[in-house]
Amino acid sequence: MSDKYIVRSNRLPLDVLNISMSEFVWNNLQNLNPDNICIIDSTTDTKLTVKELITKSNALAMALVAKGVQKSDTIMTFAANSIEHMITLFAGAFLGTTLYPISPNANLYEMESLLETLGSMAIFTSAAKADIIDQVLAKNKKIKTKTVVVFDGVYNEFTTFADMLSKGNNQMLPKIPYFDVDPNKDIFIMLLSSGTTGAPKSLMTSHVAFNILG
Repeated sequence: MSDKYIVRSNRLPLDVLNISMSEFVWNNLQNLNPDNICIIDSTTDTKLTVKELITKSNALAMALVAKGVQKSDTIMTFAANSIEHMITLFAGAFLGTTLYPISPNANLYEMESLLETLGSMAIFTSAAKADIIDQVLAKNKKIKTKTVVVFDGVYNEFTTFADMLSKGNNQMLPKIPYFDVDPNKDIFIMLLSSGTTGAPKSLMTSHVAFNILG
């Protein structure tokens, strides 16, 4: 293509750090006052300090490792926003696995379509959405799960979030990211398209690409 058809910005190129989001998030957390409140749940007014976020995210990450979670696994969340939800996303980031937050507005058909396209995963959901996950897994036995965790209560045989934190209590990951990450190639997060012309599509975003978006 001829250069005359290319529009170029006169701004300087972005100075993008060629590191994983795991390292980026971890390094920034280390620069904060550990006693500062960093997350507030507006529905319950529950607060989490930087120190608590680091401690609980590491505990959850270690519990996931004990469950057999590998780098190739996906950490999928299907629930409304909550402190437990945020801890899960940070735990996944610290591990270096791929995050897949799915809107709690997704219906049974959409969840069936999405989950059957994924490989092995750890699923985190809420008590309000656990029945949908249960139906999908009962219908499609080929879906591979390392664990299914309920944030805010008990549902059938699913693991509780409190139990996961208990299993990893007082444990810290030996390094972050726990799994080796190639920032340019490895997928940090998958985000869903709006699904205007059909079922929502998964948009795969690498660590470096997400850093640029941020």
